[in-house]
Amino acid sequence: MSRAFDHMRHLWVKVVLISCGLLIAALFAAVSVRRAEQIYSGKTLSYWVEHLGNDEAARHALRDIGPQAVPFLLQKVRGENSAPQTWYRNSWAKLPSGLRQLLPTPKRRQVRIRVNAALHAIGPSSIPQS
Repeated sequence: MSRAFDHMRHLWVKVVLISCGLLIAALFAAVSVRRAEQIYSGKTLSYWVEHLGNDEAARHALRDIGPQAVPFLLQKVRGENSAPQTWYRNSWAKLPSGLRQLLPTPKRRQVRIRVNAALHAIGPSSIPQS
């Protein structure tokens, strides 16, 4: 019985270490992305993209930010489809409900739709010139 207990404890230590490593990597990625984000009228580019729906101020902000927003927007699309994000979305639903309550709900895949709307709001200047 002691051997089984040691094996389970060793397994839990691995799970905790891997989870901490993933958390640190996610925080580092979030901080890195945050630094590259433009600010307009005291609000981040992400804020304006989130409020793009029927908000004329958001469309105006994106037009004013212009082509400088494009690299960040493309990075958001890549981030949504990254291996860690996909793994988390797929794994979260399979977790026991008690554990799911402790973890953040995965974001729905709406980034691509919002980025498309943002590029449309920016207009033709979002298309690179050759």
